[in-house]
Amino acid sequence: KYLMIATTANAGYDLSKQYTGKEEEIKKYWENNKDIYQTQRGYEISSIFIPLDSIAVEENALEQYYKDFKNQFLDSNGQIIPFAQAKDKVIEKFRDSQAQKEALKEYISLRKGENQEAKDSTIYEGSDEYGADFINLLSQAKEQETLKPIRVNNKGKEGYITAKVVKIIPSQPQTYEVAKANAKEDFFVFDKYLYYFPNIF
Repeated sequence: KYLMIATTANAGYDLSKQYTGKEEEIKKYWENNKDIYQTQRGYEISSIFIPLDSIAVEENALEQYYKDFKNQFLDSNGQIIPFAQAKDKVIEKFRDSQAQKEALKEYISLRKGENQEAKDSTIYEGSDEYGADFINLLSQAKEQETLKPIRVNNKGKEGYITAKVVKIIPSQPQTYEVAKANAKEDFFVFDKYLYYFPNIF
């Protein structure tokens, strides 16, 4: 409908004029379009988040990691970058690797029901707390399924999260009071179309 609005506006129709609708008209519009006013699907989860910056960094561990994975630290000519020059990148890779290992341990204990440190929370599909990739995994999961660790950004912190889906909260029609503001806005758009195009339907 928004595409249609832009089209009619460009054709010279003034859709900026405000029209008011009676309460019963807005409610009737909502009743006829209940299927588009739904609550967000939610997930009750038990999760563990391992931030990258929680991984301790020791010089000997960094040097060993560098020796084991030198091929990860190459310059534009394919030559191995000396440890001193590559150190910041080594720290980044080391922390990522260790955080992933820690998250895998948490995943196993969470799956077995032995994890006492897991945090209980509810996540809805519109949430940006852990990013779209995590929400996508949740949307494909079943109740009681444990998700393998995935790297996410949690409020500016990079890290790995593993989670058990305790309960799925299905989407359902919103009550009129909850949907009213959006239904009112949509009704005004609908009403404006009827004003300019009374025979459109």
